[in-house]
Amino acid sequence: MLAGVGPVPAVMMVVAADDGWMPQSAEHLAAVDALGIGHGLLVVTRRDRADPRPALGEAAAEIAKTCLGRVEAVTVSGATGEGVDDLLGVLDRLVAALPPARAEVVSPSWASPPRRWRPRRGRVPCSGWPMGWCCRFRRRRGRWRS
Repeated sequence: MLAGVGPVPAVMMVVAADDGWMPQSAEHLAAVDALGIGHGLLVVTRRDRADPRPALGEAAAEIAKTCLGRVEAVTVSGATGEGVDDLLGVLDRLVAALPPARAEVVSPSWASPPRRWRPRRGRVPCSGWPMGWCCRFRRRRGRWRS
């Protein structure tokens, strides 16, 4: 969950209406709180399978205890498509409320030239050789040296 989440300015917490608030949801919310992410929204899915109000109330109460505070919530159904337009509207409002991005956050990691591994040459014996090779038995010019 934490891989690549550092520069994220907002979070979307998704909870299923038929499952409710789960332990992994609490773990993800704790990670978001530790990172200090202050913008977000709550999405309760599968509203066609179960009543979303209990899951919505429990998730909103848990999120309110963190640095996110009160967040906008929406219920959707992927099977029927209900609430998808509401979700798009909430996402538009969330993006409009975000602070402008900093330049160092926006620059992609692939913008820097790639780094290649090169074996070290020099005074350190066996430096840069793959594991399993030994100083005494390196292959040089087609022959084994002992």
